[in-house]
Amino acid sequence: MTKPEITVIPKLNKVTYDVYADFPALGNRTGDLAYATDQRILYYWNGAAWTAISSVENTIIRKTADQQSTTGNTMENDTELLIPVVANEICEFFMWLCFYSWSDPAFKYAFTVPAGGSLLIVTGELIGALTVASDPVVAVDGTTPIAEILVAACDREVFVWGKYVGAANAGNIQLQWAQNTTVGANTYVRANSYIKKLTIN
Repeated sequence: MTKPEITVIPKLNKVTYDVYADFPALGNRTGDLAYATDQRILYYWNGAAWTAISSVENTIIRKTADQQSTTGNTMENDTELLIPVVANEICEFFMWLCFYSWSDPAFKYAFTVPAGGSLLIVTGELIGALTVASDPVVAVDGTTPIAEILVAACDREVFVWGKYVGAANAGNIQLQWAQNTTVGANTYVRANSYIKKLTIN
């Protein structure tokens, strides 16, 4: 009796072509690729998260829609304002952030960076009182939350300059934000806020 032939079908990885915010979070296989059309960056799925494997020296990311937070003072990732960086990258970046929050307690923000990387920022507010941390002549750790003080519920603009020095890990400079102290109302980061990067090395 002739044994039937057995054909081994290899496991296939998929390629996604979409804006970063719409990358799939479930059903991914290690090694899957995704190209962010809004960032012009190629990512791969490392088994737990999308990781950048290419970089664009000059990148501008604009927020396309308001984002609402109902999580009080728990920091959460902004869904659009993040910049991919590769291993050992050194870059400067600038962020123009428009947010709506309530009078003090108001709004706080920080950044996460790849393991081993460091981020120093200087920041200021266009309207309203400045915190000590928002004094534009003082460089502070960008991964430590900074609180912005408001005098009334309204839109406010904050500008941030930063320098990132990377280590062996690629990833994202990711904006996180929340209310400084929980209040019974929503906080927003507005559309057309943006972040841009210039690679130095």
